[in-house]
Amino acid sequence: MTAMLSGRRPPRLVVKTLAVTFMTVFVLLAVVFVVVTFSVREQVRQAVTTSLESSQRMFAALEARRQRELVAQAGTLAENPTLKAALDTYQTEARTGNSAVKAQLLATIDSELRKVAARVEADAIVLVDMRQNTLAAAGRLGDRWPRGQPVALAADRDGGVLIAGVGHVREDHGVPIYVRARAPSARIAVVAPLEVRAAWTRPQDYAAAFDGALPFDWVWFTPRTDDRDPCARVSRP
Repeated sequence: MTAMLSGRRPPRLVVKTLAVTFMTVFVLLAVVFVVVTFSVREQVRQAVTTSLESSQRMFAALEARRQRELVAQAGTLAENPTLKAALDTYQTEARTGNSAVKAQLLATIDSELRKVAARVEADAIVLVDMRQNTLAAAGRLGDRWPRGQPVALAADRDGGVLIAGVGHVREDHGVPIYVRARAPSARIAVVAPLEVRAAWTRPQDYAAAFDGALPFDWVWFTPRTDDRDPCARVSRP
């Protein structure tokens, strides 16, 4: 009897129970593995996304700060009335060929540009004429651009600053039109310093002087120093 019991197979119920148990454990482990895999993958994705968004916000803040600094520097350059008057007068006198007056104006431009370079964080500030020849240069590296040397304005550089009279930088018929014609993808920002007038208390008052609309991106209202004509100080005697 004992020999007959020892040779018998285990009951089918026990075998089925063990098989179901092993299958259940396997399925549970597979589900847990899949859940953990997707959870870890989602956490990694969220972490990378958060890191990228943080980096984008940081770079956007740095770019916005850089643009504000460029606008401030452009305003510093553009609000110099003596430099603007000297440049405007030089453009006029350059057609007459009066060398003595041109030399005096260039000396004034050099002096004023050195003052501006002392206030702006730039290695060099270079003024060029309409033919892209150097008029004046100032700054730590200003001696690399001697007067008369052609300046190549490459499209892949950071950009440049043009200092000119308000009438020359108007977006409706000034220099921006010619720049966009040569470089349609160029980003142009025009900052125009306008001296305040006692009788003009609204922006519309200043717009009326420009055919009803201010042809600039930004207007920097500056205190009026005096009522004398700045061009008269550097004009021909």
